[in-house]
Amino acid sequence: MESGACCQQHQELLPDPNKLAYLTDTVAKKYLQGSYWSENEERHDIVTDYARINVYFDTLDQIEVHEKPKYTLSTIMSDLGGAAGIYLGICGITLFEIAAFLVNFVKVIVTSKWRKSVEVKVANPGVKWDHPTLSTIT
Repeated sequence: MESGACCQQHQELLPDPNKLAYLTDTVAKKYLQGSYWSENEERHDIVTDYARINVYFDTLDQIEVHEKPKYTLSTIMSDLGGAAGIYLGICGITLFEIAAFLVNFVKVIVTSKWRKSVEVKVANPGVKWDHPTLSTIT
């Protein structure tokens, strides 16, 4: 495809060069007629460097868009709970039971490590320990 072929196919989208020249001349004349600028250099700079654009709307209708979140925190939690209940059979009571099991499991681990350290200390009878449970063991 040639470089100008696209522009030739869509001529209706391009502005008419005669109207564009008239528009720029009219805008420049109206904008610079008053006593806005005192020096010719400033006028020349404004004419060559800046453009004034008038925007006309087809309609003055306004559209208001109100947004609200589709999922709030409560709906997310309820949906997750419902899915967990259906697919996994988990409910709130089950979660509390799992938490209680984990607490008891950690207690057993900690106390078994403490007992092993006490047994090591009792195995060395020459060392005095000021721990209250050790005095009752020996």
